[in-house]
Amino acid sequence: MDELVELLIDFESYYSTSGGISVSTQGLYNYARDTYPYIFSVVDINHPERFQFCGTPEQFCELDLPFDLDEAWPWAVNSNFDQTLWEVLFDAFKHPWQCVSDLGTHHQYPRDLARLSHAVTGENIIDKKARNEMDGVHWNCLDLSGKTKMVTYCLSDAVTRAKTRRMPPP
Repeated sequence: MDELVELLIDFESYYSTSGGISVSTQGLYNYARDTYPYIFSVVDINHPERFQFCGTPEQFCELDLPFDLDEAWPWAVNSNFDQTLWEVLFDAFKHPWQCVSDLGTHHQYPRDLARLSHAVTGENIIDKKARNEMDGVHWNCLDLSGKTKMVTYCLSDAVTRAKTRRMPPP
């Protein structure tokens, strides 16, 4: 039997608070209809040195993955959100999505990502400034520097989330 592959998946998608395109305004399914995921990260939770990706959905489709995606177990900090965006782009995973925040709550850690991450890893959560600056900004309007900044943010955020998933019980 092959080793269990657990993947931490984290999407970044277009939103506009002034345009009313956000999960909080529209709800998840209406938002998924009106947005587009411009980049996302995938990190092998148990072997992050083996696989880390951050890029566009088109770039992901071109990869020769070091594991069978059909056998992977998907994880996200907000699994409903990331699962919904994944299934807009790709076939559903065979295994059910798991939620890092739910696991943290089960182990009596704080539910919100910043406090959960700090409690588990001792690290402070990634600065969300780059993400907040994307409010109303389309991916194709960014220059190379802006895209690089977002990819760096997205991958760093996913690596921190993957470390958080490996949490020990308190």
